[in-house]
Amino acid sequence: MMPLSQGTFDRLAQLIHGLCGLVLTNDKAYLIHHRLEPIVTQSGLRSYDELCDRLRSPTLSLLHEQVIEAITTHETSFFRDGHPFEALRQVLLPELIEVAGQRKRALGVRPHGRIWCAAASTGEEAYSVAMLLDELVQSRPRRDLDLGDFGFLATDISPGVLEVARAGVYSERDVVRGVRPPYQRRYFKQQLANWQVVEPLRRLIDFRRGNLLDGTISPGPFDLILCRNVLIYFDEETRRRVCRRFHAMLRSGGVLMLGSAENLYGVSEGFTSEQLGSAFFYRKDVSE
Repeated sequence: MMPLSQGTFDRLAQLIHGLCGLVLTNDKAYLIHHRLEPIVTQSGLRSYDELCDRLRSPTLSLLHEQVIEAITTHETSFFRDGHPFEALRQVLLPELIEVAGQRKRALGVRPHGRIWCAAASTGEEAYSVAMLLDELVQSRPRRDLDLGDFGFLATDISPGVLEVARAGVYSERDVVRGVRPPYQRRYFKQQLANWQVVEPLRRLIDFRRGNLLDGTISPGPFDLILCRNVLIYFDEETRRRVCRRFHAMLRSGGVLMLGSAENLYGVSEGFTSEQLGSAFFYRKDVSE
């Protein structure tokens, strides 16, 4: 195992925080050894100090991308946690669809409703929302909307996971454990041992590289933002900064959905907390 002094760990933690907002405390030294040591050796570097020196470059390089890819968490699954998707199916997406129909009749300029899935990882969450959206649009008595009336942005800091998301190809195990059989039949095509999301859903979602910290993501406005299980990895100041950006990018009355272990208390104002069953979400104040 390559030596890692406390001073070097602190330097690396500071550099990684600047790259992606992730907070590494002293008990996370094992992450450095496990995830970054292979990058150090493969890059021909002799120490973590040399890695720090290379990462100090202000220009985003392949090494920066490799470190971000290795150190960030990409855990996700279809319809993860259940309750938030019930809130989306029962309330939030029907609201969005109704508003989109009103905008279409009044303005006639697409898109009429906009969704952003932040930190989308390999795409399962974004595709889960898209399945619900398509089902609800198709079930409307008046066929005055289609998927093309909605803009759907999904971003992640990692180019590697975005390649997986764009392809929309997943193992049979991942699909079967998270997707109900009717959705499996409607929204996937089997490809030998794998399953691929059908083209209309893949075409709907714009998977794009985006860093929550640097302001390079489309400014909105969005009707719905999902950023689940991300803020828990940030310090309080970074959470404030990101949530201010979410607030600015939401329409008046728009909704922010966080993970079950996350909330906005003490972090952001201008939102009202709402609950449906076990799911909590945050609505931007209409007066804003």
